Amino acid sequence: MRNAAPGFSSGQAEALIAKLATETLPKGMSFEWTDLTYQRILAGNSAIYVYPLCILLVFIVLAAFALNLLPVRYTSVMLLVAAFALLILEAHFASHGVLAAVGILCLVIGALTLVDGPIPELRVHLATALSAGLAFGLITVFLLRLALRARRSKFRMGGDAMIGQIAVVTQPLAPTGQVMVNGELWQAESATPAALGERVRVQGLRDLTLLVERVP
Repeated sequence: MRNAAPGFSSGQAEALIAKLATETLPKGMSFEWTDLTYQRILAGNSAIYVYPLCILLVFIVLAAFALNLLPVRYTSVMLLVAAFALLILEAHFASHGVLAAVGILCLVIGALTLVDGPIPELRVHLATALSAGLAFGLITVFLLRLALRARRSKFRMGGDAMIGQIAVVTQPLAPTGQVMVNGELWQAESATPAALGERVRVQGLRDLTLLVERVP
């Protein structure tokens, strides 16, 4: 897709192309985005789960390097592996927190008994195991749920991707005007007047006009 016309955003151009393709293509035919437009849409939908997984991978590599320098118990390593498996299952299935609780418990016990040091100073303290296990377990479940939610969500493009988002009025709506959403200016229409600077929520899209309502 070439650059949008002056005064129009790329999101508006994509929405118009999608609308025209839906209306004019014969039944059973569809269209796909290619080149830079496809890459931009793909990157926008995948970034939310790529970054958390990269951070988790860095933590795992650092932990593996540190454990290679210390005497460890293999049963504790198995507990840690079981803890990660339970946390992943918690992100996949709605267990009302049971799998996460058991996983965090395994994580704390595994961390507490992990280092087989000859003196107490070389072993993991209870406070350290509790704080690290709870924090790491909760953060891992949260990031995995974000990743799975983003992976399962369908690609949304143009105006459809803005439904439910909050916009700021840049030109008073009476009933039509302009709003700013995701850094883009869109023509908007509201059933109730909205003054400059007010926040509105996007409810739908008609042609190239966003249908919005005032945020209470």
